[in-house]
Amino acid sequence: MPLSRKICVLSLVIAVAIVCELSIPNQAILQKALWILLAIVGIFVFIMRDRYNLVLNRMFLIANLAYAPFVIAAIGTVSMYFLVGDELNITIQAITTTIYLIVDMLAAYCLVSVFKTKSILIMIAAICLSYALSLFVGFLSVGLNGFILYLSGSNLISSVWFEKHDVGVSVVPLVIFLIFKFKEMGNSNKRICIAVLLALMLILFICGKRSALMGLCVGIFCFLIYRITRDERNRISVVFISAICVLIGSYAYVCIIHSGILGNIANYFAINSMGRIEVYEWFTDQYDITPVYFGKGFQYIHQYMNAGLGSELVNDFDYLHNSILQIYIETGFWGFWAWFIFILIIFPYSIKRYFGNRCYIFASTLMIVTVAIFMTDNVLTYPLYQLTLYVTLFAFIINKNSDARKHFTVSFVGCKSEKRFISII
Repeated sequence: MPLSRKICVLSLVIAVAIVCELSIPNQAILQKALWILLAIVGIFVFIMRDRYNLVLNRMFLIANLAYAPFVIAAIGTVSMYFLVGDELNITIQAITTTIYLIVDMLAAYCLVSVFKTKSILIMIAAICLSYALSLFVGFLSVGLNGFILYLSGSNLISSVWFEKHDVGVSVVPLVIFLIFKFKEMGNSNKRICIAVLLALMLILFICGKRSALMGLCVGIFCFLIYRITRDERNRISVVFISAICVLIGSYAYVCIIHSGILGNIANYFAINSMGRIEVYEWFTDQYDITPVYFGKGFQYIHQYMNAGLGSELVNDFDYLHNSILQIYIETGFWGFWAWFIFILIIFPYSIKRYFGNRCYIFASTLMIVTVAIFMTDNVLTYPLYQLTLYVTLFAFIINKNSDARKHFTVSFVGCKSEKRFISII
């Protein structure tokens, strides 16, 4: 790798790591600015070069297809509140959130288009560096004793420094990617991969994100089921059936919350939901499980909390921390079914049509994992998670559909030698 390219990669890793550290002044603005810059570069690269490449052209189409539910939900929200008035400024929030999500996906396209499969290593390095920075800032603030108390669960104040929500869940797609690619690596590369997996799992453990751990377990379970299914047709059928089960299960989950069963289960088993179930139940009277419920509008819940219309606990949450329930409340019965049918069935099938069965299996697994994380988190709008999710998806597509068919090598900046880590077969 030329020195100039190494400097570019290293600068990008540092930049992504810094803008994901919440203690940095104006962190949100800096993160949006970097993502927007990457998205602009991605569009420019597509216009000037990638539109002539069949694989990259189709991948750009997939990147645009991915944000369709957000655009449709935003248009529906604007239309609804244009007729009835919008005291909470929900339409503005719906539009800006949708724009930022579009930026996330175009930024992911940029990274994969420019750096190909090496974009995976860029994200791994950035996330590891970002969390190392978080640990450094945390140790300066609360010291080693505070860190130990955080790990023991005795000091919730320290969680501000060590429990990084977006970083914690962003580890999951990367781990899933490496698991899918592990068998194809040589023995020396497998040792490197194991070391990387251990580093990512350590971040996941210290962050303490139960939603991320649950999503990872679901992803590993899906991977194992697919691996033991030998016949290609049967494997595709298993993937489709899994998606249907998750689709029905998501609706059942909403019904269980609305009926109060989830709260009863949590009370019976003394499960500490950290206030989540109380927040879910606050909105029970605001939606109905019926085909004639058409939703409150995309980003209604966030604006409701910002306006201080809930209890002190509800308003402090800022977000619902349950993207499945959020989508139902905000888009309604039919919007909910359309959204989840799209991300679990239509979107993966589009990838199958363009890029083949292996990419379909991986894409479907990522979507199922994401829905699993949805259950207790709001990764629907997490910038780093959305970027990492689509970088892993696009990198897998490039890995399996590259026109060049060249070996992919990873250059460890600062090392004299280069080691092969992942190969394009």
